[in-house]
Amino acid sequence: MLWSTAPKYPYIAGLLAKTYHLLQAGDGVSALTMAQDETPDFIIINIMMSEMNGIELLDELRKQPATSHIPLIFLTAKTDPDTEMTAYEHGADGFITKPFNTQMLRSRVRTILEQRKRLYGSLHQQVENANEKIPAQPNNHFIDANKRFLSAVKKEIEKNISDNEFNVDALISTMSMSRSVFVKKIKSLTGQSPIEFMRQVKIRYAAMLIDTQPLSIKEVSYMIGINDTKYFSHRFKEIIGMLPSEYKNKNAPVLKENDTDKP
Repeated sequence: MLWSTAPKYPYIAGLLAKTYHLLQAGDGVSALTMAQDETPDFIIINIMMSEMNGIELLDELRKQPATSHIPLIFLTAKTDPDTEMTAYEHGADGFITKPFNTQMLRSRVRTILEQRKRLYGSLHQQVENANEKIPAQPNNHFIDANKRFLSAVKKEIEKNISDNEFNVDALISTMSMSRSVFVKKIKSLTGQSPIEFMRQVKIRYAAMLIDTQPLSIKEVSYMIGINDTKYFSHRFKEIIGMLPSEYKNKNAPVLKENDTDKP
């Protein structure tokens, strides 16, 4: 879904509606409400809008967990360098001045969406592996805000890891956002549904337990809230690439000769 706040420019709407499902808002306040309710995949706005200008709207979007991840481009008649610098400092992903080339606008939207998908993958991987670092990015506010969000979700899952009744609805109730917004945000940042993300967190936690604790596979399965060990083994292989018994044998510590007990 691509969303615009320029209803008085029908040719822009026509240009984008050929490729994207387009929503439009007539002023900054209604634009903010629409972004919060619909969680679009992309936003294009003007600098000068009634009720709330583009920079103010951008600030609101970036500080709210539900909308902080959404790519945003300014399409504006303001061409001075100070305005452009301000836009990028507040977290804009693009700044296009009028008149503009339609092919360039399409290309910019497509490129930013592709870049975000790659960044989402790196962000997701970093949350999974605390030791892995993402290369420096120009929009660190975006990385930090969404890393905190994913880390908070992961922490909540791990806090309730052994509770087999802790489901997606219970998780969402701790996140202070609606179900639809939570689902869209998780999907945008990880490419997974909430239940898939929760399952992956649980299985990777199980792998950590196998790596660090002298536990049976059944004990590990129970510790992450899965009482059916066959189901646990199936999901473990699906995510880790091998059965938990194979993983345990592969990662078992090797006893060195000088560590053996001597008679």
